[in-house]
Amino acid sequence: MRALRIHQWAKNLIILVPVVTAHQVGNKTVVLNAVLGMVLFSFAASAVYLFNDILDLDSDRQHPVKKTRPLASGELPLWIGLFASLVLFVTAIAGSLLLPYAFLATLCAYFLINAAYSTVLKRRLMVDVICLALLYTIRIIAGHTAAQIKYSTWLLAFALFFFFSLAMIKRFSELLGLRANGQGVVKGRGYLAGDLEPVAMLGISSGSLAVLVLVLYVTSAEVRALYRHPELLLLMAPVMLYWLGRIWTIAHRGQVHEDPVIFALRDKASYAAGALCVAIMIAATL
Repeated sequence: MRALRIHQWAKNLIILVPVVTAHQVGNKTVVLNAVLGMVLFSFAASAVYLFNDILDLDSDRQHPVKKTRPLASGELPLWIGLFASLVLFVTAIAGSLLLPYAFLATLCAYFLINAAYSTVLKRRLMVDVICLALLYTIRIIAGHTAAQIKYSTWLLAFALFFFFSLAMIKRFSELLGLRANGQGVVKGRGYLAGDLEPVAMLGISSGSLAVLVLVLYVTSAEVRALYRHPELLLLMAPVMLYWLGRIWTIAHRGQVHEDPVIFALRDKASYAAGALCVAIMIAATL
């Protein structure tokens, strides 16, 4: 169960975002299809995690933390990891046949990008974080395809900038730890300890651009079809600026030791910010 990284399934809640932003929460068919898509993506994610751990066995065994993972430590036999990965992959693909074919195509794209990331792209400077941002954004696309909701270019643009910023936090935290230990190169990555400042600059700028996309969306014609008082959505901008500024500051202090999305799911202030954004959306709708 630890090798499957069940806690990482929480990331797939992102698939439900289009249902909320399109105001389809009351549509049972839409919600059930999105939930099914979320479950299938969770199976796919675990298949990928097992596959990645098998590929990274040698480097993980030399890592101070990753060496304790079930496959790297030898606690879980390699053949069981291979078998479980295959079963989860087949289950995810087979289950996708219950949903529109566009969802299956999205899931296949997720697998392909993940495979490319695991084998080659994670070693490329900046390409790796763009891939991570795309993998999160693909979850938004999966929500649209599973629930058959019309694509929102505003939401996709926001997601790309927002998740690029979070991916940069992950790299920033790694480089900060590297610098603190007096090391200069990230093994198996395209980064040096001296890249810390530009990584932070690009990540913070991308987060600010995500907020700008949100503000521009509020002034667009599309928003008036969904909200009676769209101007209230502008109140979400300072909430987002607070949240992004806070998580970047905490990362700068060296206190973000995991995936920023998982960190947010364990952070009380993140829940408060999320609840405030939902309240603002409801107020803008009424």
